[in-house]
Amino acid sequence: SPVAVICQSELDYISRCVQDYPNIETGGDLFGFWTNEGVPVVLYAIGPGREANHQQAFFVQDVNYFVKIASFLEDKYQLSHMGEWHSHHQLGLARPSGHDANTIFNGLRNVPLRRMLLCIANYRQGRVSVNPYMFHESDMFHYVDASWRILPVQSPYRTLIDNDLKDVLIYPVALSASLGEFRTLSAPQPKNEVS
Repeated sequence: SPVAVICQSELDYISRCVQDYPNIETGGDLFGFWTNEGVPVVLYAIGPGREANHQQAFFVQDVNYFVKIASFLEDKYQLSHMGEWHSHHQLGLARPSGHDANTIFNGLRNVPLRRMLLCIANYRQGRVSVNPYMFHESDMFHYVDASWRILPVQSPYRTLIDNDLKDVLIYPVALSASLGEFRTLSAPQPKNEVS
């Protein structure tokens, strides 16, 4: 799908997480569901766990943190893990790196998953952009530059899950979002080859 749907509250949350790490990579995970047409609908985002590995050009999520939250969201709310996001902070790389793409394609082969949403965030002049990229098992050499359809609301799950997991979740220090430009629904985007 060249389209990904997200609630404004979840874009804001990702922005706050990125602002906490303006000069180093950070990341998190995305939860929601896939429509029958293969469109991802992001209803809840998390940031990094305490044991996450943040490097200049590398991020690895805290596995225990992820598993605890993902299991809870699946069991109680039937929300699926549908993808991940990470920042390229101020590196000037606004799309998946070759390493990013290979990691996702290997995940599609080995997990096995049919599709995955990867969002890349950038931090420029105090503002955060977040753009979606779609990966699918039917084409293991390309990904699609998707565009957001932003629902201008707070996710109905944000308050519920935040209350349920208040002793587990790690919240960003930044109190407000600072969003820059990103792709929103317009003309279809061409496929890009992975290098």
